[in-house]
Amino acid sequence: MTMLYIAWFIAALLIIIVEMNVMTFYLMAVALGAIAGGLGAYFELTLSNQFMLAGVVTIVAACFSFWLRRKFKSHMDKQNNELDRGQRVVVKADKIREDGTADVTYRGTDWRAYKENAVLTPGIYFIVRVDGTQLVLGDKIPTPDHDAGTDTAAENTTATAAHSKANAQDSEGK
Repeated sequence: MTMLYIAWFIAALLIIIVEMNVMTFYLMAVALGAIAGGLGAYFELTLSNQFMLAGVVTIVAACFSFWLRRKFKSHMDKQNNELDRGQRVVVKADKIREDGTADVTYRGTDWRAYKENAVLTPGIYFIVRVDGTQLVLGDKIPTPDHDAGTDTAAENTTATAAHSKANAQDSEGK
């Protein structure tokens, strides 16, 4: 009897240690494959059969892990989307990108936001859903300034500058 099974089990142990630090569950599938290869070596299967057994167990375990992750992820995503749906974000003119997306701040973090089938313009929007790391925005929230078709921020800035200039001229003239 060869001692090859010890190498398989040491490899499985090392993979489990790495898995505990990474927490992906896919490495656990590889570790289970290594354990299966070790059991094949213990029962004196040929080396090619050991690798085949390890590969089959790894593939089956990875598929199970993928299915399990997908099952729990969709449930968690639904809960997260419920929390975000209907919340408001502000799209600023200087944060709009050339591709029609924008960088917005939401919950203290910068997010990439986009509107389906439309280009974003400055304003306040509702969040429709979270798409991975991006916010999908719905309709723009109408504001009195927006409805009148004027940009009061620009008008206020212009008026303030004109008022300051007039005050400066008055001071010089006295």
